Amino acid sequence: DQAERVELFRYAIATFAALGQTYVYLDAGHSDWVPAAEMAARLRRGGIERATGFSLNISNYKWTKDLVAYGKTVSAALGGK
Repeated sequence: DQAERVELFRYAIATFAALGQTYVYLDAGHSDWVPAAEMAARLRRGGIERATGFSLNISNYKWTKDLVAYGKTVSAALGGK
C-alpha cells in the first residue's frame, strides 16, 4: 500500500530529524528511472521538507554528468532542497 509506505517514510524522517545532529537523505533513484518532476512529487509526498536532502545513484552506475543535471532539476522543483 503506497499510502502506508509514504506515511512510514514521513514518520521515520520526522523521528530522525527530531534527534538533532542527524542528517536524513531520501534515495531519489537515478537519472534514467523516474522523470525529475515525478521524483520531486514523490519526495514531497514522502516528507522531503523535513529531510536534509536527497541522494542519487545509490545502487546503479550512471554517468555523473547525467546525475548532476537530474539532481539539479529535482532540486529546482523542490525549491532548492
